Amino acid sequence: MIKNYVLQRCNAPGTNSNVLLGPAPQDRLTWAQAYSDGSPVFYFLDDGSKAEWGVGTFRAGNPATVSRDTVVGNTSGTTAILNFTAAVDCYNEIPGERMPFINGGIINAPSARLDTHAGGMPIGASVDFWGTVAPAGWVFANGQSLSRTSYALLFAVLSTTYGAPDANTFRVPNRCESVAVGRATMGGAATVSVRGMQLIPNISVLGTRIGHQDLETHAHTLNLTDPGHTHPVSDPGHSHVYAFPILVGSPGIASGPDLVLTVGPADTSVSASNTAVIGSFTGITASVAENGTGDMGNIPPALVCNVILYAGPVP
Repeated sequence: MIKNYVLQRCNAPGTNSNVLLGPAPQDRLTWAQAYSDGSPVFYFLDDGSKAEWGVGTFRAGNPATVSRDTVVGNTSGTTAILNFTAAVDCYNEIPGERMPFINGGIINAPSARLDTHAGGMPIGASVDFWGTVAPAGWVFANGQSLSRTSYALLFAVLSTTYGAPDANTFRVPNRCESVAVGRATMGGAATVSVRGMQLIPNISVLGTRIGHQDLETHAHTLNLTDPGHTHPVSDPGHSHVYAFPILVGSPGIASGPDLVLTVGPADTSVSASNTAVIGSFTGITASVAENGTGDMGNIPPALVCNVILYAGPVP
């Protein structure tokens, strides 16, 4: 006999569908030490005169139980539940922590330290899923509400963190059109910025929605200063014609139809070149406001998929 051989005594289980597990003999593992609550198991019942073996479910409790769900065989040559009217031993065919079993099409091997429900995937963990129908034991992480009774294992992990429509249900996380970001205080970590990045508001609160697909509205301020400059101007020359008002018929001024009055020659000598025009401006501020728009927003290249959450065995 080996120490890690699962074995517990039972007191006359009769034909009951559940075997009540009693104490374990010295140097033997109990079922609770080898299996977690809800684990599918192989059982072997023996009272010394007859035996029955089959597949059942281990349930932790006081007392713990092993159900006789499917009888694979017995010493009577049938698949019927035998009637044990005396004390009986309930054990595995091989050591419990080495006993692999199939659950939902997934092989579970306790010797490899895998989760006893789904080959290493803990209750409440999520994965990307490229199908459209969630497999058995999994639910879509779309914010749906589930029964606390039917999904007791998942409820034990999530509780009402993500909402609860009523006292009988709870909500799962909603990953629709969103990505997951590591919680700032996960595992008891201190609330500090990482690698010099600014701490995001509410990032320490589990399940909080942060961010937006559009670029946040903001302003760019441009400060311009001109210390002064010159603009040269060149004028090739132009003429000025002078005209004065002449009042014909006024005293001292002759009048007549052929009167010609010469005021003076046209002045064509006026010109200018390299005339400097000096101007300057200082302290001019220009503000440019920007707001991200459009269906792409601030989203990096991505592939759209479903996200499923492991809920464990569901009755």
